[in-house]
Amino acid sequence: GLWGRVVTEGKPVITNNPRTHPDSLGVPEGHPGLTAFLGVPLKLEDRAVGLIGLGNKEQGYNETDLRNIEELSLAFCEALRLKQTEAALKDSEARFRAIADLAHDAIIMADQNGNIIYWNQAAGKIFGYKAGEVMEKNLHELLAPERFKEEYREGLEAFSKSGNGKAVGQTLELEGVRKDGSEFPLELSMSGVLIQGSWHAIGIVRDITERKRMEKELERLSYQDGLTGVANRRLFEQTLDREWQRLARSKSPLALILLDIDYFKAFNDRYGHQKGDECLRQVARCIDGLLKRPADLVARYGGEEFALILPETGANGARAVAEKIRSEIQALGIAHASSPVAEQLTVSLGVAWFVPTTSSAPEDLVAAADEALYQAKSDGRNRVRWKEVTWQ
Repeated sequence: GLWGRVVTEGKPVITNNPRTHPDSLGVPEGHPGLTAFLGVPLKLEDRAVGLIGLGNKEQGYNETDLRNIEELSLAFCEALRLKQTEAALKDSEARFRAIADLAHDAIIMADQNGNIIYWNQAAGKIFGYKAGEVMEKNLHELLAPERFKEEYREGLEAFSKSGNGKAVGQTLELEGVRKDGSEFPLELSMSGVLIQGSWHAIGIVRDITERKRMEKELERLSYQDGLTGVANRRLFEQTLDREWQRLARSKSPLALILLDIDYFKAFNDRYGHQKGDECLRQVARCIDGLLKRPADLVARYGGEEFALILPETGANGARAVAEKIRSEIQALGIAHASSPVAEQLTVSLGVAWFVPTTSSAPEDLVAAADEALYQAKSDGRNRVRWKEVTWQ
């Protein structure tokens, strides 16, 4: 009938003589008789979802009535759309909160003034604050180290004007502050969103304390000899190069000691590799224990050979250290029945030192120490020999 036509066709119907109207049939039994009818569809996204229908106006309906009801229809549909949008937003917010609270990373939102307006459960676990303790409080005042606060404030000021900044769209490694005042490394991914004309910042924060610890451990292992625990040759070469650069600037002396375990191959063949490895570890611990200055370095140079770097050490100091190491290792009393000259394990040492006067290279110092070591072994082992390096 007339009602159905309004909905199915999505068009208004106006008639002041329903009995003669082609769609007047279909009125339910017992329905009051229609002497006039005005119907206007209610549309959402071009689809009729209902109608406003009027009937039996004494004077009949005209175009003015139609326009008034169409305006009422538009107002009603707009209210309905707002209700649906509000419901969708609430549903979307509920889903977002559910997902955000399950996330392992902190999700934090701050307004244009840097005040926190959203804080998920992971943020509480990472920083130690409950949501009620941080809401509407300044993000940087609460979570940033004091030394970075001014820089962060300037960044926020630029961000609030344009939604852009050095941190936006980037993944940065920064320092954060927990509730207990302790600092920790974090990874921040930040984006901006425009809400009611103001830029808001959304940050995803990950605690990377464990990752940083692992990185440091891997770096340490990459510079450490796996058997003895002292520095490896890679760290020795880097340290020697660095000390050489410092030496060139300060003109202070630098000494190098190369140490070789006497008849180690015979020791290894007689007692086995397990005893040989333990011997290397004991020698390394002995040398390391005798070096008192943080700047000094002992490294396993290769096989049974060790190298020592002694910054700001001249001839007398270097010879004294070498002689102390020789006597202390002999005093360890490591049995060496295969040695043709001694019952205990001994070492030979070559010492070189250099006070820079002209240009040279760190390899020259190593070569000089190696030459002195060769001389110590040629002279019968278990002794210290030295060579002062001079270049013209």
